[in-house]
Amino acid sequence: MKAYVYGIWGIDSAMRAMRLSFGSESQRGPSRESQGWSVYYDDYALLLKLIKAGDSHAKVTRMIQVWLDLTLPRYLWQEFDTYRVGTTTMSESTVHTLMKELKNGTVSIDRFEHTENTENNIRTSIALLKEAVRDGFTTEEVKQLLPESFLQRRIVNLNYQTLRHIYFDRRNHRLKSWHILLDSILGQIPFPEFVTVEKESDGWGTTSLT
Repeated sequence: MKAYVYGIWGIDSAMRAMRLSFGSESQRGPSRESQGWSVYYDDYALLLKLIKAGDSHAKVTRMIQVWLDLTLPRYLWQEFDTYRVGTTTMSESTVHTLMKELKNGTVSIDRFEHTENTENNIRTSIALLKEAVRDGFTTEEVKQLLPESFLQRRIVNLNYQTLRHIYFDRRNHRLKSWHILLDSILGQIPFPEFVTVEKESDGWGTTSLT
């Protein structure tokens, strides 16, 4: 399982757009830095206040785009696919990659998420997959035998608001994989507090935004 943040775009543009509703501009004073990015502190404080006030106030965070290179087990992708709004993915094909590796005899246990307890079972599954290919099983039949632990790589594009939804939905999830994934992403993106800060109101007037 791997998670790599290889692109962030739109922080400066989002800060500029955020000011339109208030008819204001940054005072260009002290700055706040994170992961190589720098923003004026008054912009940082205003955006954080908007995020705390709720999604409708913080819609500008949809302008901050994140590109992820994720290699996750299929069982985790099934849950990740819940987040289709604000998310675009391009995936590695199991047909082209796995079938090629099986035919060449190069598929290894590293292509599957496993623990010490499940390693022997995964090795047995790999042997069955190889046997199925040798016996002329179709691609569809081979995929029917594929364990949920198979690691698939996808390039994912989403925004900070979607990432925030994922975080609050999954931060207490019983699957350890979600915690590993979230910790890895949050450790790489600038200003992770824009994702993790707790909401302080319902966004409809109980927090002052002026």
